[in-house]
Amino acid sequence: MSSQLLGLAPELRNMLYELAFTTDSQGPIDLCTLASPLTALLYTCHQIYSEALQLYHEVRNSYWCV
Repeated sequence: MSSQLLGLAPELRNMLYELAFTTDSQGPIDLCTLASPLTALLYTCHQIYSEALQLYHEVRNSYWCV
């Protein structure tokens, strides 16, 4: 069975990965209670892991930029 997600253009998949890993919170964010982005998407298959891992780390690291 082929994944509908993997049937999308890479640019669209990257947009979806970014949405999955970012918060929609506006305003101040309490970093003491903020959880890291969920990683379940990364473990769905090897291709998604390869494509989304770098974006996941970029989003995760952006929490700590000062």
